[in-house]
Amino acid sequence: MSDSRKSIETQRAEAALRESEDHYRAMAEAATDAIITIDSDSTILIVNPAAESIFGYSTEEMIGQPLTMLMPEYLRHLHKAGIKHYLETGRKHIEWSAVQLPGL
Repeated sequence: MSDSRKSIETQRAEAALRESEDHYRAMAEAATDAIITIDSDSTILIVNPAAESIFGYSTEEMIGQPLTMLMPEYLRHLHKAGIKHYLETGRKHIEWSAVQLPGL
């Protein structure tokens, strides 16, 4: 494959990725439900504006903190155990598509 063809394909892929990211960002910012993205250590990476309204913390206060900061104390150990189980086995113990839990 020629360098110019690679370059065109790379440019198209980058443009598609930007478009996808823009679409996700617009949806997340308009959502009325909290959207929170975490890493494998359960550290908060991304929050949308609804999360700020729901939990009462600013984005800056939540980013970099453990997700458990938003959970009642009695649920924190369950979350940690569930994440550990998933990372070790790849299996979820509950369906994640519509999880509703009390928050702080």
